[in-house]
Amino acid sequence: MPPGPPDLQSDRDAQYDDYQVGSLQDFDRAYPLDIDGHDIWIFEREDVGRNPDGSWHKDPAVFGDLNPDPHGPDPDVWPLEYDPGAPADVEDLVRVMGAYPAPHVAWVTHEYLEARDGYDPRRVEVDPQMLPPWKRPDGLMSGETVTLTGGEESSMTLTEDRKEALCRLAGLWNGEVVRGQHILLDKCPRWNEVFSDLDDADLQRLFEDPNLNDDLVEAFRDHQWFEERASVFLKPTRVLRRKVWWAPTLKAKTLLTGRDDLPDLRGDPRERLLHRVTVGLAALWHAAKGRDVETYVPVGDYVIDLVIHGDDGEQAFIEVVTGHQNWQLHRSTYLKLSDLQSQGTPWVMFDSRTTAFQVQNHWQRAGLAELPTGTFDSEPRLSWAREKSRKAFAKREVDWAVKDWATTDWLWRNTLGRDGLDIEREFVISLDW
Repeated sequence: MPPGPPDLQSDRDAQYDDYQVGSLQDFDRAYPLDIDGHDIWIFEREDVGRNPDGSWHKDPAVFGDLNPDPHGPDPDVWPLEYDPGAPADVEDLVRVMGAYPAPHVAWVTHEYLEARDGYDPRRVEVDPQMLPPWKRPDGLMSGETVTLTGGEESSMTLTEDRKEALCRLAGLWNGEVVRGQHILLDKCPRWNEVFSDLDDADLQRLFEDPNLNDDLVEAFRDHQWFEERASVFLKPTRVLRRKVWWAPTLKAKTLLTGRDDLPDLRGDPRERLLHRVTVGLAALWHAAKGRDVETYVPVGDYVIDLVIHGDDGEQAFIEVVTGHQNWQLHRSTYLKLSDLQSQGTPWVMFDSRTTAFQVQNHWQRAGLAELPTGTFDSEPRLSWAREKSRKAFAKREVDWAVKDWATTDWLWRNTLGRDGLDIEREFVISLDW
C-alpha cells in the first residue's frame, strides 16, 4: 500500500533539483545572483506596461528564489537592490510567488508592487456590479465603488469524511488509539493505516488550496511560510526518518480548536508534529523511569514543555527546541531556562543533532552562554558533547544554563527503539501528555 494519498503519491516525493530554468523567450535577459544558500534569478524585460489611466510605465525586473529558506525571508537578502523600495525591514515586505519560468518566491516592498503594476494591487477600487451579488456590500449609494484588499482565503466545506479525518488526526495528536494505531507506539502511523476507509477524493481538499497553482504547491508545500498563508489543512513532513502525510497545519489547528463539534488539540497550538512527538517521547522516557511528568505547565511567566518531579523532591524543566531560523526565539528559550535555574534543573530536547549544535553555537555567539571548549566546529559524538554540557553546568564560574540535552532520535531509540526500555503497550496508551 502506498504511504500517502493516491492522488499525491506519484509525484509529491520528487524535488525540483532537476528543474531547469527554461522557456525564457518572454524575457530579454535572465541571470542568477551569486548569493550563498539561494538560487535567485533575475528576469528582465525591455518593454513597458500600460497603467489603468492610460499612461505607460517600465516594468521592474522580475526576480525570485528557486531555493528559498523554508522558514521565511532571509533579512540579509530581502529586499533585493533591484527593488525600488529597498532597503526596508523584512517585516514590512510582501510575499509574491510565480510559477513561470520555474516556481519561485520573492519578498518585495509596496513600492515594487506599485512600480510593477502601476497601482497598489493590495487595494483596488471596483464597480460593485462587477462582483457577484452575494459579495456586494449592503447599503451602497449610486456611483459608489468597492475597495478590495488583498486576496480572499479559499473556503472549505466540512464534509462528513473531512470531519472524520480531522477527528482521527486530533485523536492521534492527543495520544489516543485511532483504528488500532498510536502516534508513539506506531511511530507516526502511515496514512492508509488511519484514513484508508475514507473517500480519497474528498480528503484531497485537505492537502490542496484550489486557488494555488499546482507547480507552486509541488515546489513549496513543505515550507513554513507557504503553509501559514495557504488554505491547506494537512501537509507531509518527516518525523523519525519517516514521511508522515497527516501533519496538521496551523489552519487545521485553528479549525479544530475553534469548533464545538471537533475535538481540541493538546499542547501548544503553534507546535509542529515533530515537536509534539518529542514531548511525548520525553514524557514516556521519564514516566517509565518512575518519575511524575507534567506537560505544558505554567511556571511564573512561562509555559514549560515538560516538568519532571523526581523521588528526591527535585524537579527538572525540559524545553523542546526544533530547527528554524527564528533566532530570537532560540535566545528567548535560553533566557527562559536560565531564569528558571533557581526553581529546577533545565534540560533541552533538540529535534536533531544539527539543530543541537547550531543552537548551542548561537547561544554562545550571542553572548548568552559559554562552554569551556567553545563553539562546536563540527558535529561530534553526542555522548562527548553532552558530557561537556554537564560539566559546564556543574561549574559555577561558567555561564551555562543547560544541565543536559538529547535529541528526538535518541529518545526514540532509548524508549521504544532498539535500545529501548521494557514498556508495556498499555502503559504508553495510558500516559497523559
